[in-house]
Amino acid sequence: MSADFAIPGADWRPMPVADARKELGVDTAELESLDLAGGLAKDALVHRGDLTVDGALSLRGRSHRLHVIAGDLRVTGTLDLLNLDLYTCLHITGSVHAGNLVCTADAGLVVAGSLDAGEILLTCLTDAATLIVGGDLTAGTWIEAGWRGNILTPVPPGARLLTENGSVRGPCGDPHLFGPDSGVGSAVDAVLPEFTEPGNLLAVNAIRRALLEGRPVLRAREEAASTPPAGPPEV
Repeated sequence: MSADFAIPGADWRPMPVADARKELGVDTAELESLDLAGGLAKDALVHRGDLTVDGALSLRGRSHRLHVIAGDLRVTGTLDLLNLDLYTCLHITGSVHAGNLVCTADAGLVVAGSLDAGEILLTCLTDAATLIVGGDLTAGTWIEAGWRGNILTPVPPGARLLTENGSVRGPCGDPHLFGPDSGVGSAVDAVLPEFTEPGNLLAVNAIRRALLEGRPVLRAREEAASTPPAGPPEV
């Protein structure tokens, strides 16, 4: 059986999803988006043991299938998850350590243990996407640009928190997942100029590419502090 996620060293073996739920502790709630999106594949794919990947790792789903790593995942570069109208979900029973972490579009990532996203965690998710962390979440900076998705993490997370315009409320007035007293800053003011777009918006795809290529994204803290705040978004 072919795996959607080609992770070096992974030995994917099929396991009925019902057995994965019982034996590996996969939570039914995290599978809702897969179930609603045309039917979850009956067999999950499971790798048993820890995995370490040297450099960047980009994973793109191709089916409504659950992939489980029964262990830890360590990526020395950027770990990038991207699904487009497909809802492949990666469940880690242990912890994840990455140089950076990018979750965009319909990505699905569940970490039962702790998540260390290294320098930057970038999220820009759709309503069908999932990011669930059972343990501690740490990152140098968390840039949240989507205001959507099933995001369940410790509150507050251990990271410098940035939203597109520094608001703790979304475009429709919904409270942000970080909470009202979390000290959220403006991502538009914090990133380098090439990662912004007209209307004081973030160039999310450009940031994603830069992280995968190992290029800097953020201004120096001193430079960002001296930059005039961005104005309100254009209507």
